[in-house]
Parts: sequence; structure tokens; C-alpha cells
Amino acid sequence: MTQNDTKTCRMICWGLGIVGGLIAFFLLNGGMATLLVLILAVVVAVCLGFILIKAFCAKDEAAAVAPPMTPAARTPAAAPETGADAKGAAPKAAEPEAAPVAEVEEAPVPEAAAEPAPAAAPVEVPAAAVSTGPDDLKKLKGVGPKIEEKLHAAGVTRFAQIATWGADDIAKMDELLSFRGRIERDGWVEQAKTLAAGGETEFAKRVADGDVY
Repeated sequence: MTQNDTKTCRMICWGLGIVGGLIAFFLLNGGMATLLVLILAVVVAVCLGFILIKAFCAKDEAAAVAPPMTPAARTPAAAPETGADAKGAAPKAAEPEAAPVAEVEEAPVPEAAAEPAPAAAPVEVPAAAVSTGPDDLKKLKGVGPKIEEKLHAAGVTRFAQIATWGADDIAKMDELLSFRGRIERDGWVEQAKTLAAGGETEFAKRVADGDVY
């Protein structure tokens, strides 16, 4: 509805309101005071006019004020393109993820092989004994020609060697010669100490005199 139509609608509503007020005046006249009837007629005309305007003209005014929707407005907004941004720039390529570094397992360190028990080392021969030749081990009580050969084979050729024997050395020789404690019973170490120091024993004198062998 145009603006002229809206004015016409209002005028018609006010006209109808005035007519209603006049009808109310004539209906109420004679029963109340003229001034009071006039006031009530005016109130009826004004109220009736406002009611009619609200009922008929207000809808037409709202329709006239609201702008019609254009075809462009009805068209839904286009979804933004994902391939490029507003300036037309190509999207950045996704950076490749770094390949995970494979964990290198450390090779197990082989356990050290059990070392074999060291063989019993022969009693070292002093340099003086090597230079001057072997002693006559038969001067020791309990040492005969065969035992002397076994001692020589074990590297024992001097009294000084036997004089330094400890418990371990005696045990090794006992096992080697199968003496079963005879070295201690015959006192080889004590005799060897005396003979290595240049002394003489009663048994050594007998061997030197040729009374034993």
C-alpha cells in the first residue's frame, strides 16, 4: 500500500470513529447531562478510531515500510572456495611429516668367556742356580735318584728354590709327586734352607761320603 492509501485508510477509520461517537451521543443524550454525554461521545470516537487504525491500517503500513526481497537476496550466499583464498592465492601445501627415526637396538655385549684356571707355574729358578748348575737334591732326606729326576722335570734344581716353598708350593709338589705329606714329614724346607746357606746336615754328610747311595 502506498502513502496515499495509508492516509485514506486513516481518514476512513477516523470518520468511522466520529460516526460511532455521534451514535453514542444520541443514544446517551437525555439520560445524562449534555456535557458528560459529549465527553463520552468524544472518548468513544477517539477509541474507535484508534482501534480501527490498528486493526486495518497498521498492517498495511508495515507491509509498505518493509522493502521487497530481491532475487539476489533470496539466493543463498555462495560457500567460500576452499581451493584458494580471497586474493586468489593458492593454498599452502601441507608440509610432509618427518619420517620417524627407527630405533637401532644395541647389539648385546657378549659376556666375557670364563677364563680357564691358570696352570700351576713351576718354581722359578734363581739366576745364580742356572749359572752354577743344579744342586745335589739327593742330600735332602727323602729325595732319591727317581724323586730328583721328577723335581728336575718340574723345574726344581736348587736348594734355594725349596727353601722358599710355602704351604701352596708344598701342596702342589705333594700332589705332583704323590707324597701325601712326606715333604713336611721329612722337613725338606728346613733342610734346604740349611744347605742353601752353605751349611751341612747329618744326612747330607752321609750322602757326600757315599754311605747312602
